[in-house]
Amino acid sequence: MLPAVVTADENVADPADRGRTRRVDIKTVVGHGARIVHGDVAWIPQDEEVAPAGKVKISTSHSPLHLLL
Repeated sequence: MLPAVVTADENVADPADRGRTRRVDIKTVVGHGARIVHGDVAWIPQDEEVAPAGKVKISTSHSPLHLLL
């Protein structure tokens, strides 16, 4: 089984320069012969003036995967 790795930099500056902090929650689940990594990234406090948050979904079955946030 090849690993799925998520690396998150929580010290990223707020792109809107509003003093928000970045929260990254990563969870790893192992079972049924698979290792699944999922989580959330958000700017806290939420900014109501910008578009809703986006979503990314990626997967691999035969190659390693490294997601850098």
